[in-house]
Amino acid sequence: QCYRPMEYLDTKSLYEKQRDKLGDDIRKFIDNQAKLLRTLPAGFKAHRYDYVVPELRSRELVAYANAKAEEVRVANLPYVDADFAIMIRDRDYFAPQIAEDQQRLLVKLNLDMAEVPPEQVQDWATGHNEGVRNLDRKIRLYTTLSRPQDIQRKREYWIEAKIRAENALEELRARSEEIWEKLWGVKQSRERLLDGEFGETLGRGKQVRSISEQLAKDTREVDRTGPRGRFSSC
Repeated sequence: QCYRPMEYLDTKSLYEKQRDKLGDDIRKFIDNQAKLLRTLPAGFKAHRYDYVVPELRSRELVAYANAKAEEVRVANLPYVDADFAIMIRDRDYFAPQIAEDQQRLLVKLNLDMAEVPPEQVQDWATGHNEGVRNLDRKIRLYTTLSRPQDIQRKREYWIEAKIRAENALEELRARSEEIWEKLWGVKQSRERLLDGEFGETLGRGKQVRSISEQLAKDTREVDRTGPRGRFSSC
């Protein structure tokens, strides 16, 4: 059984809607005995009833599910086993499967992260004087580099990385506009956070790395935060 509300709800309202939906369907599970016996295979015994919700915010829902499971067991239904239980499954329960799906998606997309020729890096630098000055400033802020040749090498490295990432994102956009929009939104929000917190200060490497690691995590989890839709029941 699956349930998702149409809009954001406070904890109390979310619990009440999740509770009512579960209660209605368990009542049908008990009352529709004749219909279910005609539908289910001979000798079928239900051990687990999974109630799938995007998030679980109230332990009261677990207590309610346990009470409903007891009602089912007491009803002594021919298609229910003695160890019958109702399990609440939220998004975290499916984390391993989500990770596998993400990995399969990346393999399927097979984005081209081709090397960027030096002349393309130079062309970008020539056409983005302000960007180069800003990059040089941040290299001095966030690294220990001071020699011009070292700063230049680091600058060219980051320009190449930027071009390579943008090329891959454009390829992704051509294949899946939805995934591209999610990745772009994550990228923009983390860039604003970095600039707001550290844009004019001396390099606090540990904090910057923490935000960068969060960006990587958010990128891997983009498909876990899709737009809210109409509730579903299955």
